[in-house]
Amino acid sequence: MMLDTTARDFAVEPEGVELRLLAQRVAHELAAAAAVAHDCQEVVGEFSAHGLASELVVRLQALDSLTQRLSQLGGLFERLAALPDVRHAPEHVFEDIRLDGLRSRLWGRSDHGATPDGEPELW
Repeated sequence: MMLDTTARDFAVEPEGVELRLLAQRVAHELAAAAAVAHDCQEVVGEFSAHGLASELVVRLQALDSLTQRLSQLGGLFERLAALPDVRHAPEHVFEDIRLDGLRSRLWGRSDHGATPDGEPELW
């Protein structure tokens, strides 16, 4: 993902960071983190092909959940940055989030998919 920047993007404003620019920057950071998580997921896949214990494979599947969450959060911030008014996030910006529990939690509808001990949601 390429971040479009201008000299103005790096100027410090007395009020703080403009939310649109912050959303772009967060989207960029999340996309970079998702790429790292995806790479780790690929490595785990290569190791599991050589006979990891099944209980380890199940535990490492949380990496897939992490990768999906980072990617989908990055996409959300990209869509937020593209809005003309970033004071409110309309429901349509959440439509591309495929993890139902994540979408519901971000929209504030429920904590569907969350477990008390922080296990990833299963699909």
